[in-house]
Amino acid sequence: MEREPAGGRSSPASRVRLILICLGGALGTGARYWVGGVAARWL
Repeated sequence: MEREPAGGRSSPASRVRLILICLGGALGTGARYWVGGVAARWL
């Protein structure tokens, strides 16, 4: 994978990849808090 020069415009594919990574992180964080809340109720 080639790197873009600093200040260069990123390709649409790299923007989509960044968005997917951010969404994955947000979903993972939400799931972690949800599981923690469910575990707190059960224990």
